[in-house]
Amino acid sequence: MADRREIYLGFPVKVTKNDVASLQRQYLPLGKIGGHPAWLNPTLLPSSKQIYCRGQEEHAFHRYLYVFVCNNPSCYEDEKSQPIRVFRCQLPLENSYFLAEKINFDDGEVPDPCFNPETFRKICAVCGCHATKLCGKCNSTSYCCIDHQKIDWKHHDCNPKKVVQKEDETNPFKLEKLNEFVFCEYGIELDTDDFILRTESDDESDEESDEEKKDDIKNLMKELNVKNGMEMLADLEENNDVAYDQFTKTLRRDPSQILRYDRHGTPLSATDHVKFPSKIPPCSVCKGPRSFEFQLTPHILSLIEERGNVSPVDFATVCVYTCKKDCEIPNNGYAEEYGFRQSFGHVGFDAPDLDGDEPAGLEEH
Repeated sequence: MADRREIYLGFPVKVTKNDVASLQRQYLPLGKIGGHPAWLNPTLLPSSKQIYCRGQEEHAFHRYLYVFVCNNPSCYEDEKSQPIRVFRCQLPLENSYFLAEKINFDDGEVPDPCFNPETFRKICAVCGCHATKLCGKCNSTSYCCIDHQKIDWKHHDCNPKKVVQKEDETNPFKLEKLNEFVFCEYGIELDTDDFILRTESDDESDEESDEEKKDDIKNLMKELNVKNGMEMLADLEENNDVAYDQFTKTLRRDPSQILRYDRHGTPLSATDHVKFPSKIPPCSVCKGPRSFEFQLTPHILSLIEERGNVSPVDFATVCVYTCKKDCEIPNNGYAEEYGFRQSFGHVGFDAPDLDGDEPAGLEEH
């Protein structure tokens, strides 16, 4: 027999140039991919594709999860490495950073009504994270480090050789990336999926045809951009990888899904050959147990490929585990949670070309 369980699926949503502002923090977006983080608490930023999921506790009326991935190719050479960082932030209904009634973007773009230059942290013009440095020329643009200033320099107003990006007027959905460092921005929408947990007898009675399996391999190859991956995936098939068969069969029902949300449920494994951890680290705040919350799927890799180069990011799936009881975070700040990367291959990467004149110096602030 098969047990049926309803989970939530996340899908990418293209936004027009006129609507991209709807992903800014003051509009409390359901979720987003790429661009700058929409910080829930802009005064206590963590020192280092955001999922909105309302909590049960009063201190967690608003609740966001932020997933960051490393862009260093060497971090993906070892399949056991975990270049993933996850942060949880939550706020009560009444707080200093949002109005009690959500702003409707349909009424037109408005500046953040709760913005306070005295308390809101400066954010880096490139990555959107906490910035402690200023451009030495204009003294108005903030950066977290000299490397990010170099990325921004060729488009910076202080640069006499500033490069002006040309907009594509023919395609309103073709958004220019903020810079070479971040991914293109997408919104996220949710739908439900009746996920069927099959027994061994179910799988035997409902085997995929050889032609379907070949299509699965081709589609997954296209998503992951894996070099020499055909041999690798063929090995999975020859080794009777039941988890891989179930993974591809499930994702094929909704190929464009980028996440699977199943709070306190069980993640969908991509392969039998790389096991999930037997023990999940406890909550970094209350030391209580964590439980599974959601996982990212390979389709999101095809979206972040739009950097213009082959992305270093490589995974079969990323599973996120969070505090089981949504414990209260001191000062409504950011608590680090646990992300596990399950992988069955490698990708190649060409770093972005940052040629150009040297930028002005940085000043601490």
